[in-house]
Amino acid sequence: MFGRRFFFLTGLLALIAILLSGKRPKNGKDEKPRQWPGRNNTVLFLSNSEHGLANVLLAASHAILVEHGDLEVHFASFGKLAKHVSKFLNLP
Repeated sequence: MFGRRFFFLTGLLALIAILLSGKRPKNGKDEKPRQWPGRNNTVLFLSNSEHGLANVLLAASHAILVEHGDLEVHFASFGKLAKHVSKFLNLP
């Protein structure tokens, strides 16, 4: 009997939280999208020197370069990975 009350109460609280969490514009005006500082058409990848994460990011950066040639891709990592990055991304 306690279990039914508990699940009903938690479900009711979750429903109230969902209804109250919706963002409403202040003073009836729509807020402008937030402007992020930085350079346009630039992508920065940060990686460790381990090949597990680095291979995924190298593949993603290569796909971005192939599909969107107008983007500038930067890859930040440790020196141990520099040879692989330059070879994979065809950098000098």
